[in-house]
Amino acid sequence: LKLAGTQVPGAVLDVPSKSLPLGEIGYELTDRWTARLAIGPPPTVTVLAGGSLKQYSPPLSGVIGKLTIAPIILSATYSLGDFSGLKPYIGAGISYTIVIDTKDADIVNIHAKNAWGSALQLGTDWVVDRHWSVFLDARKVFLKTTGTGTVTALGSAAAWGEASLDPLIVTAGVAYHF
Repeated sequence: LKLAGTQVPGAVLDVPSKSLPLGEIGYELTDRWTARLAIGPPPTVTVLAGGSLKQYSPPLSGVIGKLTIAPIILSATYSLGDFSGLKPYIGAGISYTIVIDTKDADIVNIHAKNAWGSALQLGTDWVVDRHWSVFLDARKVFLKTTGTGTVTALGSAAAWGEASLDPLIVTAGVAYHF
């Protein structure tokens, strides 16, 4: 993070964990390969001041701002085989996060960029019958983005930051196969 053009050593941006529903559309390319598209309702995430940024409270509240984002993950997975109805898989893919809206807090006039990232995936399907299965899946997303704004409580200092957002997305659910 830079404030008024000066690097803030030890600055950290924290984003608390969030739970939300997620949908996935998959297409079996072969017996082993599946293309998957994961999407969910756009969550609003609160960005908090962490590390050395906490020393600025007060006059700052510790809430940098809020972002409403739309993450999309496209991946390809490879099935490791069928073990009595249990079908573990591994995969990789790309992620794109669209910033839909921003809400000012300690930083005003927030502008955060949409961002591309990569994703690794590990999971398993438990086949119940020809059409139904139960699954457990984990995706690790690696994403880097930048944002700008102004900190009015610190004399309208210009703020510029680069953030690495590397969420672990864990899902469990029921799948229907056509």
